[in-house]
Amino acid sequence: MYIRNLMEDTGSISEPGRRMICEHGLSFYLETPRHKLLFDLGATDAFLANARQAGIDVSQVDTAVISHGHYDHGGGLEAFLEANHRASVYLREGAFDPHISLQGENIHRIGLEPKLQENPRIHLLREDTWLDEELFVFGNVTERRLWSQSNRRLRMGTLGYPQDSFVHEQSLLLLAEGRRILLAGCSHCGIVNILEKCRELTGSWPEAVIGGLHLSNPRGQEELDLPLLEGTARYLEATGAVYYTGHCTGLEAYEWLRKRLGERIVYIHSGDQVRI
Repeated sequence: MYIRNLMEDTGSISEPGRRMICEHGLSFYLETPRHKLLFDLGATDAFLANARQAGIDVSQVDTAVISHGHYDHGGGLEAFLEANHRASVYLREGAFDPHISLQGENIHRIGLEPKLQENPRIHLLREDTWLDEELFVFGNVTERRLWSQSNRRLRMGTLGYPQDSFVHEQSLLLLAEGRRILLAGCSHCGIVNILEKCRELTGSWPEAVIGGLHLSNPRGQEELDLPLLEGTARYLEATGAVYYTGHCTGLEAYEWLRKRLGERIVYIHSGDQVRI
């Protein structure tokens, strides 16, 4: 199985000369026995340039899954639909609803382009769904145990700007080559709650988890939430999984977790290959 990060906020430390673009966003490319797959599409079309740099032909991708309705994970959707004429794209119902971020008195619109949902290759899921024997997409995570308070600035862009419930968030469980790999875009519902849902639905934890853990505000200077980090670290240790993370986890939070989890947590930079 081949897994490559096509977009993350930071550039590679191990190979700084690879000229991979960095932006606030996330995108992964995966090859399995049945699929050429994209999970999330970054904030712009920059992930396409990184794919070319990595020798990946995005036109051959057959499936794309977008984790939630924020621009930094689906902003490249229009560019992808222009570059690829065959893939089915799966989002959760509500992904194209208006979403905003409140920064003090400032309102930033962070949603996806609504007109794109009219494309016939877009599929909006309501239920937890097996796409085939390799791909299981699930959401409906309602628990809020060990939930990051940095989520409170994320609201619906409707009257009164209510708190985002993140019903538009989904995760992908990949079962291929004897592996169980969970991809979670930003884990807005809380990585602990997502993992509990995964275990409830499938009977076991994954052996590897890839994605952001949303333990910090990537645009702010908030202090670390030590009770959140401590509780999350205890839970992640108990799963036995290896965690490949970046983006909204936050570098400072990652370094804190690294001291607890050691080699069982790895930071992924733009262009890095994930080795499981």
